[in-house]
Amino acid sequence: MKNSSSDNFSKQVLWILLSIFIIFADQFSKYLSPVKEINSGVSFGVNLPFTLFIIVFFFVATILFLLKFYPPTAFIGKLGRVFFLAGAFSNLLDRLFFTGVRDWLQLPFFNFTNNFADIFIIIGFLGIIGDEIINLYLVKKSNTQSKGHK
Repeated sequence: MKNSSSDNFSKQVLWILLSIFIIFADQFSKYLSPVKEINSGVSFGVNLPFTLFIIVFFFVATILFLLKFYPPTAFIGKLGRVFFLAGAFSNLLDRLFFTGVRDWLQLPFFNFTNNFADIFIIIGFLGIIGDEIINLYLVKKSNTQSKGHK
């Protein structure tokens, strides 16, 4: 029988390795890309005025607060958090070393370039939302069963 704490440690190591892989995949794809567009704005080539930047900053701070104090309950939530944070960290690395994010991925039917980190952030956000929906369903189901309904 495995020790619970060593099993927990192994799972944490796997999440960290997945995060490193996601960051590496994004950074490596940017390195290989012949397109070297630097986006000093936010995602999708959008430039924000300072006031809107502050609003976005507080929104992101709120998300980070929720990530810290409301842990995920489902696998999809854990995976979503890894994708979200790894994508955000990879873009942060670009901002630190290139004064903007290296966008290279031209999406069909859209007039902007993007990168894998932005896509990872969106996937992560959807996973976090999915986890919250699962939590709401489980709480509702638990409340219904505790009242004697089936």
